[in-house]
Amino acid sequence: MLVQGKHYLSIWLNENNTVQIIDQTVLPHQFQILNLENIDVSVYYECKFCKGIWKNSDKEYFLTDIKGGGKSKWVATAKSSNALCRSYHISSLYAPVGFKDWEEIIVEFLAAKESEENGDNGAMKVFTNQTLGKTYKEVDEAPPYEYIKNKNSGSFIREYFDYDDNLIQSSINPNDLKYPPLFCTIASDIQKNYIEASVVFWALGMRCYTI
Repeated sequence: MLVQGKHYLSIWLNENNTVQIIDQTVLPHQFQILNLENIDVSVYYECKFCKGIWKNSDKEYFLTDIKGGGKSKWVATAKSSNALCRSYHISSLYAPVGFKDWEEIIVEFLAAKESEENGDNGAMKVFTNQTLGKTYKEVDEAPPYEYIKNKNSGSFIREYFDYDDNLIQSSINPNDLKYPPLFCTIASDIQKNYIEASVVFWALGMRCYTI
């Protein structure tokens, strides 16, 4: 949201570590920012085995290993193909108390999710890579496979034109795509006896559909 030349997300963490949101109940008549003081109460981890509740502050207890007087230990969940090499996956959720806490992570995720739903997946890529320590997987970056399959079975060209070169039928309806295309680019390579062409639809967030 752009207000008086300044960009706002619907939720963010300010410099005082307080969560702030835009009060959407009074839009568009008023622009009002609300403080959420109780995010530390609503954010917790639930054990999938015992259903116990852990808060971010509890990490001082459950991250302490046996050498430090605690009970935590690393348990391998996969067998390495190389006996001399071990690998681990760890995310920012394990950050010690005083570093990146769960409340901050939740705020980052909600902001990234909002941007992704608006067609910009840049923030979600950063969150997935740097906070969760995982690889971001692109989704919905191509039309349904049936479109491409139909184009390459029986007849390459599934578009029909009238005598004035106006498109009257197409196997691809841009209105059916999740992210509406804003413009189209076409590139061609001239060969001796044929022309190779590439047609790409472009949408928000540098998303593209190769037609």
